[in-house]
Amino acid sequence: MTHRDVALGREIVARWCNLAERRLDYLTELFETGPLAGDIVPVSKLSAGYAYELAMGKGPARVAFGGLASAYAFPDRLKPAYGHQGVKSFMLFIRLRLAGDKSGN
Repeated sequence: MTHRDVALGREIVARWCNLAERRLDYLTELFETGPLAGDIVPVSKLSAGYAYELAMGKGPARVAFGGLASAYAFPDRLKPAYGHQGVKSFMLFIRLRLAGDKSGN
């Protein structure tokens, strides 16, 4: 393996961005009426995904394509409304980052 191979490997890895997030929210506006109206309900969310940044040279912007999948957990008292299988969601996205963006996200 040469130094050029190592540099190419680092460039490829730098274009992948792994995303992961776990969060706990307390929702109060799930139900406007009924026995759960106004209740504070803890809802947990686990998300994972990735973004792949295209190699575009030294242009003014960088483009990435990605996806994110999420799963939610909630108390049993919400199962009649949301089902017993839980809630799952996914998102596909395109990200455009201008050259001046130093956020690293």
